[in-house]
Amino acid sequence: TTDGTEPGEQSAVYKAPFMISNTATVIAKPYKKGFTSDYSVSQASFKLSPFKSFLLVNHPANHTAAYELVDGIYGDLGEMKSGWLNFEGKDLDATLEFNKPTDIKSINARFMDDWWWNVYLPKKVIFEISADGKNYKKVFEENYSIDGKSWTIRCYEFKNDINETGIRFVRVFAE
Repeated sequence: TTDGTEPGEQSAVYKAPFMISNTATVIAKPYKKGFTSDYSVSQASFKLSPFKSFLLVNHPANHTAAYELVDGIYGDLGEMKSGWLNFEGKDLDATLEFNKPTDIKSINARFMDDWWWNVYLPKKVIFEISADGKNYKKVFEENYSIDGKSWTIRCYEFKNDINETGIRFVRVFAE
């Protein structure tokens, strides 16, 4: 529940991330048919998202939630189940829309290279920004040479420091 009441068996079931736009206390309680639950968990402090929308052209093959790209939590190196999105040969094409015009100082994206899991760094990464969602300005492009070192596990961060004001949209493309 988000209204501070104790959840019951007839309460709404959590199925996907949901928006919190005001102060709220979220209380969750596990239920399983044939079992009773005396325990509940509550959380009163949340980091509110500055994003109005988040669009992925290709969806992750590992069914990881897209918001993991912007949650500020880095995935563990060599651990495919913790915070990484897997596109299995498809390009990453993500567009973030901010709630309001925003000043941007830098854009960065991290990728894992893990030959054991057949996960490779992108050949090219592009960052674009826009004030209106129609006219985009490229602020970064890097072509990355995959060196072919087998049996390596590493992270590589593509980063560009910019000082742009009034930005509503950021697009990240990785090929």
